[in-house]
Amino acid sequence: MGNTVLTTPKIVAVVLNYKRPQETVECVRSLVESTYEGVEIVVVDNASSDGSAELIRGLYHRVTVVQAEKNLGYAGGMNLGIRRALQLSATYILIINSDTFVKKDALKLLVQELGERPNAGAASGTFLYYPETNKVWYAGGKLMYWQAHAQTKRTFPDNWLSGTCKTEEVSFLSGCAIVFRAQSLLEVGLFDERYFMYLEDVDLSARFAAKGLDLLYVPEAVFYHRLFQDVDEPLKVYFSMRNRLLFLNAQRILDRIVGAVYFSLMLATKVTLWSLTRSDLRRAALLGVTDFFKGRYYEGRGLIFIAKK
Repeated sequence: MGNTVLTTPKIVAVVLNYKRPQETVECVRSLVESTYEGVEIVVVDNASSDGSAELIRGLYHRVTVVQAEKNLGYAGGMNLGIRRALQLSATYILIINSDTFVKKDALKLLVQELGERPNAGAASGTFLYYPETNKVWYAGGKLMYWQAHAQTKRTFPDNWLSGTCKTEEVSFLSGCAIVFRAQSLLEVGLFDERYFMYLEDVDLSARFAAKGLDLLYVPEAVFYHRLFQDVDEPLKVYFSMRNRLLFLNAQRILDRIVGAVYFSLMLATKVTLWSLTRSDLRRAALLGVTDFFKGRYYEGRGLIFIAKK
């Protein structure tokens, strides 16, 4: 018998950049230093117009840089990269934000678990705050359909110190970094670009569940997540309000009814409070709700807030 050549499944990593070239370079560096062999990297520049694409091309000649003609948001930007990854015949596709870095063995652990569980469509790991790596940002998540929200566990997994943590099935994976089985993405569909940004990972997690595909949380696959404090609050409120209604509208009738009551009470409370303290957040919330009912999706009026940044 001739020698059998074993090859590792191909991963294409999709990194989304928007006006954060230095962080994107650090993210790419962590992928280059991964112990997983043969990772191909695609950086999607979301029309940054700050020289990001040129900087990344100059530093990493083997990285494919795709430039969007306009800001496509998280959902559209990631989809642009995912489509390129599919063209590159990826077996697995990693999506990862530019503010997230991967520990050297994380991809190997995730692909190993996916390989052993044929019904699993995607997997992710533990996210630690960066540089405060003794704090947990994500350690598994649960979808709350009627709240149009996901709860994330923020404590270290059981047996963390002993290194004997077990992989769990969860109902929510954070879009900061997920390894998808490419075939599963083709079956479920890509991110819904109507969301533009925020809750698109909640929606995709729900659609994986609807297809009967498992989502895995692999505790020992570690990522580091750097949170920035310059996120525009009205921007977040606008998309959160609009997109929670968009998500609810696609759920079962019982979740929609309970969710409508919950959302109405929550909105009334917040608008009343913000009327006294934050008129900008009140305006953003009402614009988000109005745009949902008008069917104004994708970037909607969110670019009003983006333009202020």
